[in-house]
This record gives sequence, structure tokens and C-alpha cells, in this order.
Amino acid sequence: MSLTTAHDVPILIESENAASERRINLGWSIGQLKGKLEIITGIPVSSQKMTLFAPNSTTNGVAVESNDEENTTLSSFAGWRWEQYARLVVSFYIAFPPSSFSFTYEKLK
Repeated sequence: MSLTTAHDVPILIESENAASERRINLGWSIGQLKGKLEIITGIPVSSQKMTLFAPNSTTNGVAVESNDEENTTLSSFAGWRWEQYARLVVSFYIAFPPSSFSFTYEKLK
């Protein structure tokens, strides 16, 4: 008897403060995964940047993101094939809206 379903994939999760192996379900949305990772990494969902690397690779990572993260499942994510023991790096990221940066330029006389 197997403890996993056909859609569960073991991956390695890394962040600045944590590293662990977890099983993810490819039926989860990107948003659901981020919610689960908040508990492990301590990084709020809105500030997570996820990059997926092939097993034993440190180059050519793919950003795990979508315009609709709540409805994009991991299995339908077009950026990568989820392999066993792929490495998912979760980093802290703050996105500032363009309007949050404004300044006025005045010519000095």
C-alpha cells in the first residue's frame, strides 16, 4: 500500500530560514502551495517569490507564478515539469505598485 497518491511529488523546499522535503499535490493551485509554504518559511503569501530548479541543478530555475495563482494548478503550470526532488527556492519579495514611487523634478536655478 502506497502512502502517496499518483499526484503527490516529493520536492525540496529551501528558504533563508528553512529547508525541508515535502510532498506536494499537483492538483493544488499556486496560491494553495504558497499558503502552505508560509507556515514552513515564515514568508507571507503576498511576499513569496518561488523559483523551481531541476533535481541536482543550480542554474536555469523557472519562476513559479501566474496572473491567476488561485486558479492555476501546479499540474497545469506551463513553466516546468514537476520532477521528484526538484528544488523549490522560496524568497522574500516585495512588489511595489508603480504609483508608490513618485517624485518631482525641479530645475535648480
